[in-house]
Amino acid sequence: MNYRIIGGDGQEYGPVPEGTIREWIADGRLDNHSKIKAEGAADWSTVGSMPEFSGALAAPVPPPPAATGSNGIDIGACISTAFRLFQEHWLALVIATLVAAAVCLACNIIGLAGNIMMEIGKNRGSDGHTLTLIGMPLYFVGSFVGTVLGTMLGGGAYRYLIRVVRGGQPDLADLFAGFREKPVPLGVLGIVQGIAITIGVLLCVAPGIYLAVAYAFSIPLVMEKNQGFWDAMETSRKTVTPHWFPMFGLCLIAIAFAIVGALLCGVGLLAAYPICGLMIAKAYCGLFDGSPENPPANQGPTSP
Repeated sequence: MNYRIIGGDGQEYGPVPEGTIREWIADGRLDNHSKIKAEGAADWSTVGSMPEFSGALAAPVPPPPAATGSNGIDIGACISTAFRLFQEHWLALVIATLVAAAVCLACNIIGLAGNIMMEIGKNRGSDGHTLTLIGMPLYFVGSFVGTVLGTMLGGGAYRYLIRVVRGGQPDLADLFAGFREKPVPLGVLGIVQGIAITIGVLLCVAPGIYLAVAYAFSIPLVMEKNQGFWDAMETSRKTVTPHWFPMFGLCLIAIAFAIVGALLCGVGLLAAYPICGLMIAKAYCGLFDGSPENPPANQGPTSP
């Protein structure tokens, strides 16, 4: 029997098997008052009203472990979790990838138009001088706008993927959460972070690579932890740095998956992109969640 629950954050998780519910009870993440319903049931009940969990509720709940600030990055777990979740939600993930690609194209349409005009102008030589003059400012303005809007889209994509990694059901509306909830901090983050990484690349490349990896989680920290753009960048950098090499390795693996997907006539990207995103989301949960795949700790009434 599988069940759905509502966590202390108000989000729905599942379906998950009975054993997982027992684990969440033992971890103190669910109590007598937590909302639950069996798969296929019409109404919500409480965990305490279900006799199959009476034994788990009666057992003493161990105190939560002291916060260590990080649980590390397990590359094998990130890959296996990503493939498992893609198998479970492949249709929703493919649809989300297509929608995100369309939105990304729309966000960068000005820059693309400017780039095309510059290329045409260059090919026409002196006859294309006017096209080049028009295309150049369009390209730079479009790049700026695309970066800002792309970071907002990234916030929504992280929200979508992190929900799936934590056991929730995919929700296409999450893709637009960055535009709705955090447009200003995400927009500023995209510009400042991009400038910092660009300067790092110009300084012998290596600093730019370090920052690109270290800032990997600044976007979800704005979305999930309500941090400002600078706090998010610093929190991500300080948290990732002790695990920089595993994170760098995970990024290389994600790039390799994307290249393989592109080689499969481009169609493989419909699988490669969500799998890569799930890998990174799993790494985020491993570093910033108390338990990577469980819902956040219950913040409602506690067990008597």
